[in-house]
Amino acid sequence: MERTITQKKTNTKYYLKRKQERKCVECGDSLPEGSQRIRCPKCLAIRNEKQKMDIKILKELKICIVCRTKYAEPFKTMCYECGLKDRKQHKKWLAQQDKEELNRRRRIKSKEQYEYRKANGLCTRCGKHKAMINHAMCECCNEKHNEYKRLKNG
Repeated sequence: MERTITQKKTNTKYYLKRKQERKCVECGDSLPEGSQRIRCPKCLAIRNEKQKMDIKILKELKICIVCRTKYAEPFKTMCYECGLKDRKQHKKWLAQQDKEELNRRRRIKSKEQYEYRKANGLCTRCGKHKAMINHAMCECCNEKHNEYKRLKNG
């Protein structure tokens, strides 16, 4: 038990020393001037790949990807507690944002998505299927859209 505590102290000591000296905390290589990162590009890429693999495994095992201790809720990647925290943080972030700016960005993104799908011959609504000839939507989405218009117009 003491050995792991000593190892933790040693690792923390190296981490802090390298961080203060502006070196990569993993390998000790010098970081580029003006960089705010604490890992070199090579170590960062290795860490990102490892995290992607970890998350993939956690999802397969249906374990929460945040706390990594509890089972995730059905059809979700987080447990109830982590999901609740995430929703609270998102609401807090959303309250601080300018609604008009968010809507403006959403409109721009939607237009770009529409143009991309139309240019590639995909359904502009779902993006999954090929659009019908002389139409912007696939057959399935076109039927749904027509039904919606019929119900709306009464």
